[in-house]
This record gives sequence, C-alpha cells and structure tokens, in this order.
Amino acid sequence: MGRLLQLFTNLRLSVKIGGGFIIVLLLSAATGGIGILSLSQLTKQTEMTNATMGLMQDLYDTTSAREIYLRSLSKSDASAAADELNLLSTDLETVHEQVVADGKDGTLLEETHVSVNDLKGQFGRVRMAVDIQESQVAKMLSAVSNLQGIGTKVQTDITKVSAAADKQEELAKAQMKQADKAGRIVASIQSQALNMRYFFLKAATSSEEGALRKTLISAAKARREIKKLQKIELSHLEPKVLDSLEAVSDTLVDKLKKLRDSDDFSEMYSLRLDIASSIAVLGDTARLVIGFTYRSIDDANKQQAEAATRKQQVDAALASVSNIMRQTLAVSSSSLEFLRAGSAVSAEDVTVQIDKLGAVGREFKTGVKDIKGGEATAKNAFLQIGAIRAGFGSMNNGKKELAKLLGTLNERSETVQTQIGNIATTEAENASAAGGLATNLIATTVAICLALGALIALGLALAITRPTKRLTGIMARLADGDTDVEIEGVNRKDEIGEMSRTVQVFRDNALERARLRTEQAEIVEKDAQKQREVETLISDFRSTASNLLTSVNNSMGEMGDTANTMVELAKGTSNQTERAAASSSDAANNVQMVSAAAEELSSSIEEIARQVSATASVVAKATEGAHLSNDRINDLAGATMKIGEVVGLIQAIAEQTNLLALNATIEAARAGEAGKGFAVVAAEVKELANQTSKATEEISSQISAIQSSTSDAVTSIEGISQTMDEVTEYTSAIATAVEQQGAATTEISRNVQEAAMGTSSANENMALVSEAVSETNTASSRVLTASSEVTENTRALGREVDDFLTAVAKAG
Repeated sequence: MGRLLQLFTNLRLSVKIGGGFIIVLLLSAATGGIGILSLSQLTKQTEMTNATMGLMQDLYDTTSAREIYLRSLSKSDASAAADELNLLSTDLETVHEQVVADGKDGTLLEETHVSVNDLKGQFGRVRMAVDIQESQVAKMLSAVSNLQGIGTKVQTDITKVSAAADKQEELAKAQMKQADKAGRIVASIQSQALNMRYFFLKAATSSEEGALRKTLISAAKARREIKKLQKIELSHLEPKVLDSLEAVSDTLVDKLKKLRDSDDFSEMYSLRLDIASSIAVLGDTARLVIGFTYRSIDDANKQQAEAATRKQQVDAALASVSNIMRQTLAVSSSSLEFLRAGSAVSAEDVTVQIDKLGAVGREFKTGVKDIKGGEATAKNAFLQIGAIRAGFGSMNNGKKELAKLLGTLNERSETVQTQIGNIATTEAENASAAGGLATNLIATTVAICLALGALIALGLALAITRPTKRLTGIMARLADGDTDVEIEGVNRKDEIGEMSRTVQVFRDNALERARLRTEQAEIVEKDAQKQREVETLISDFRSTASNLLTSVNNSMGEMGDTANTMVELAKGTSNQTERAAASSSDAANNVQMVSAAAEELSSSIEEIARQVSATASVVAKATEGAHLSNDRINDLAGATMKIGEVVGLIQAIAEQTNLLALNATIEAARAGEAGKGFAVVAAEVKELANQTSKATEEISSQISAIQSSTSDAVTSIEGISQTMDEVTEYTSAIATAVEQQGAATTEISRNVQEAAMGTSSANENMALVSEAVSETNTASSRVLTASSEVTENTRALGREVDDFLTAVAKAG
C-alpha cells in the first residue's frame, strides 16, 4: 500500500488532474447515456408540441399580416396576408398527417382545417371589397389633385402678374426718384442763370469790382450741374436738349473768360451781347427741361396707379385660390379620416366639408374673373368639385359593405384561434408528462455521478494542497530571513519536487546576499577612512597656507614701511643736496666766505653721508624681505603641488571604487533574482564614485587657479627683488659720491686759492648727488608700488585658498 502511495505521489500533477478528469468524463458519459434513453421518448412528444407551437406562430403571423393589410390596404400587404393563410393551411395539414401516422385521433385537426379554408375564402372577399374601395378613393383623390392643380396653376399665373406689377411699381418709383433729382438740378441751373444775369448786369452798369468774376463762377457752377443732369435717364428727357444745354454753358464760360481778359472795347461790346444772349438761352432751355421732368413725373404716377390696381386684383385672386386649395385639403383629409377604422369623422362631417368647398368655388369664380382665362378655370374647378362629391358617395357605400365583410372575417378568425389553442393545450399537457418522467430519471443518475466526482476531487485536492501549503510556509520563513529552514520534498519527481528544489536555490541565494552585504559594509568603511584622510590633508593644508600667507602679509607690510622710509630719506637727501649746491655757488662768488662755507659744506656732507648710510640699511632690509617673501611663495607653490597629488589620489580611489561597483553589478547579474538587492547597492556606489570623480575634477580646476595665482605672485616678488637690487646699486653710487664730496670739501679747507676750482668740482658732484637722489626716490616709489601689488596678490591668493578648501570640503 505504501509503495502504491509513493507511486501516486511521484506522478506529475498533469497526470493526476488528467486522470481525475477522465474519470469525471466517464461518469458524464454514463449520465449522458441514461439521459439519451430518457429523452428519446420525449423527443417525439416534443416534435409534436413544436409543430403545434408552429401552428400558433403561423396563426399569429396570419393575424398580424391581416391587421397590417387592413391598416395599410396595400396590395403587397394583402399578398403577404394571403401567403400566411396558405402557410397555416399547409402546416395544419402536415400536423394532421403526423398525428394520423402516430395512431392518434385527428378529428380536431380536420375541423380546424375546414375552418381555415373558410377563413381564406372570407379574406378573399374582403380583398375584393378593399380593391373596389381603393378605386373609389383613387377617383376622388384624382379630382382633388386636379382641383389643387388648377389652384397651383392660377397661383403661378397670379404670381407672374404680381411680379410684373411689382416691377412696374419699382420702375415708376425709380423714375420718380430720377425726375426729382433732375428737378433739383434744373432748379440749381436756373438759380445760377439768375445769378449770372444779375452779376453780369451789375458788371456792365456799375464800377463794382468782382461782379464779372462772380458771373464766371456762377457759369462754372451751372456747367457742373449740367454735367450731373446728363447722367440722369428720364423717359421724356431728350439727349440732344442736354447736349444743347451743355454747349451753351461751355460757350458762356469761354466768352466770360475772354471778356475778363480783353482790353478791346469793340470786342468787349460784342462779347457782352453774346453773353447776354447765352444767359437767356440757358434760362429758356432750363425751363424746357423742367417741362420734360414734369411729363416724366406724370407718367410715373400713372404707372404706379396701374400697378396698385393690378396688385389689388392679384390679392383678391390669391385669397380665393388660397381658400379653395385649403378647403380642398380639408375635404381630402376628412374623407381619408372617414375611411380609417375607428375614426370619429362621420359621413355627415365630410358632406359639410364638401358643401363648404362648393361655396369657396363660387368665391373662386368671382376672384379670378379679371385674370386671363379665369372663367374657363372656374368652370373646370366646379367639374372637379362635382366629381369629389360623387366619389365620396361611392366611398360611403363601399365602407358599409366592407364593414359587414370584416365582421364575418373576425368571427371565423376567432373560431380558428380557439381550435388551434385547444390543440396546443392538449399537446402541452402531453409534453409536460413526458418531461417529468425524463427529469426524474436524469436527476437520479446525476446525483450518483456527482457523489463519485466529489470523492475524486477531494482526493486530488489533498494530494496537491498539502505539500503546497507546506512549501508556502517554508517560503514565508525564507522571506522573514530564516535561512536555517529545512526544505522537504526535494526528492519528489513531480512539480512539487521541482518547486522544493527552486526554493532551496532561493535559500542559497539569500545566504550569498548576506555574505555580499558584509563585504559591501567593509568597502563602505574603507571609503569612509579614505574620506577622513582627505579631510585631514585639507586641514593641514589650510593651516600651512594660512601661516604662509600671514608671513607674506607681514613681510609685505615691513617692505611697505621700508619703502616709505626710503622715500622720506630720499626727500631729505635731495633737500640737503640743494643746500650744498647753494653753498658751493656762494663760495664761488665770495672767496672771503669760503672758509665758513667750507665748514658748512662739510657739515652738510656729513649729514648726507649719514642719510645715505641709513638708506642703504633700509634698502638691505627691503631686499632681505623680498627674498624671504620669494622663499615663502615658493613654499606655497610646493604646498599646492602636494594638494594636486592628494587630488590625484582621490581620483584614483574614485576610479577604483567605480571599478569595484562595476564588478559588483556583474556579479549581481550572475546571481539573478538573488542579486537584485545587491545590484541596487552597487549602482548607488557607482553613482557615489562618479560624484567623487566630478568633485575631484572641480578641485583640480581650483588648484590650477591657485597655482596660476602663486606663479603670478612669484613673478611679482622676483620683480621686487630686482628692483631692490637696483636700489642697492643706486645707494652705493650715492655713497661714492658723498665720499668724493668729502674729499673735495677737505681740499677746499686746506687750499683757499683753489676755492674756485673746488667749488666747480663741488657743483659737479652736487649734480651727481641730486641725480642719484632722484633715482633713489624713483626706486623707492617702485618698491612701494610693488609692495602694494604683492599685498593684493597675497590677499587674492588667500581668497583662492579659502574657496578651494571650501569646495573640497563640500565635495567630500
């Protein structure tokens, strides 16, 4: 038994489930076989029931088709209803044959078949009555259509007459407008003619200046009005009259201009006569144009009156046509409504409408009598009204006959419905009994099969769910970090065994991830140690750079003080030299005072020697300070080089960290799902290495800037050193000159006779001394300027160092 259980356990899940389904299928086949045996008996009864239901459907379709036909009265619907009756008769005969073949009683079916044939005959008689009624309706609707056609034709004719009257009225209005415009223009021309006559007469009988000019202006205005008048079209305004009027105005303007410009009295007299004649002709012609305008106005008024009369006739005719067409539609509508089943319209109502149509026809005759062909149109209208009256009488009689036929048709239809309903009820009862027997047999069989299927399902569920739950518990412990769990079922041959072996791989991967996290922690600790070392180097560099910069600033301060002292000493030496030169000049002019001057000169030379000695001492100190500053700046450059080496070390560490992160990513990819968490950590480490690399690049750029500033400071300090060397040379030259001056002064004291020669030599030496003092003053100024530049560069270097250290601290 245990061996069979082991064999069942090692079967794959697909085999277990498939075997269970095969057993279930076999049980289903058994159930189906028993059901077939039960349903075979039910099939024949069901077929009979379906046939009976088919008769019910045929009866329903026949009734629906008949009702549709009776509502629409169309030939297509009539044919459809007849086809449904034929189909009902055919299906009834088929069912009867089947019942007889099964040995059952078919009397009820025979009686129903006879009733259906009677129904078919009655429906045929109804169709004949409906066709007669449709013919009568068609005749009446033809008369209605003819009457509406008459109305439509009259409306068309009247519309044309109305359009002609409207056009005539518009033309008359336009003519009136043009005549009014022409009258205004002619009135303006007459006004200008009166002005010309007045001003021309005034120009001829008085000495008033400007009268002739006003006459010319009025003539020009009249000519412009004549131009406007020529653009107007009137029925009685002849173009030749307007042309004559234009020629008179042109002649008048030309002669007035000649009169204005002429100095010949005989010509002026002739022009005056012509102008007076032209003004008279202009006035007469204007009065003639006014007459033409009045005639045009009279014609326009006459046309408006005729158009108004015609429009009144048209309005009366349109009203009568509208009334007869509206009443015709009312008769047609009431007649069709009368034919509709269940309508509230009676024959008397339709007769009243027809009588109203006759009265409207008489009004129509009166309204169209003044229209061309109106009498013949009215006569034709009365003929159509008579046809409508006769057609409705036939329709009324046909409706009464059709109502009798429909009553008989409904009675026979109800008989057929009752008979077919009885057949359907009987067959339904038989089918219900057969169905109950088949249901009981099938239900018993299904219950047995369900019990067996449930036992099989329970066995399969236990064989699958138990090891699955056990495996789920193991996986939950692994998810909680318990890697000491023991995994069972790894030796099974089914899917559960494969899942157990997969879970074992998950446990091994979890152990590997723990080992990798330990290694990663060690790497992070090493990086932190390196970061601390970098911070220590930065702190040492900050202290060294601060001390160096402080020393440089102190040296530059001392150098500035020394330069100021040199400037003061140079100024004092220059003043002493000037006084010595003045004394030498006095000695040349006054030999008796040579002795006293020589003593004073000796005293001055001693003071100069003392000042020169002090200047040489100060210059030596400044030179020593410049060299010391140069040494300290060189030390600062060396420190920046060391910082560059530290930055290179940081860059190498970042590259090595990036390489380690890449190796960790590769190992995580090899580990698959187990290495996903470590892959995320490796990606973060790689990102940190990239950020460190970028920070070291920024630090390198800052160090390059500091090295550039340090180089500039070294160059400046070297320039200061060179300048101080030059100052030393100048002070040596001054000392030599002072010594020579002392020798000259001693010579003057011993030999007064050579005073003039000594004085001349003293003057030359004083010139040399003055030049040396000037050069000393210039060199001192250069030392002071260089000292300021070095101080500023030192401050800039301090700022660069602070910025660099701040950037390095932020990057770290």
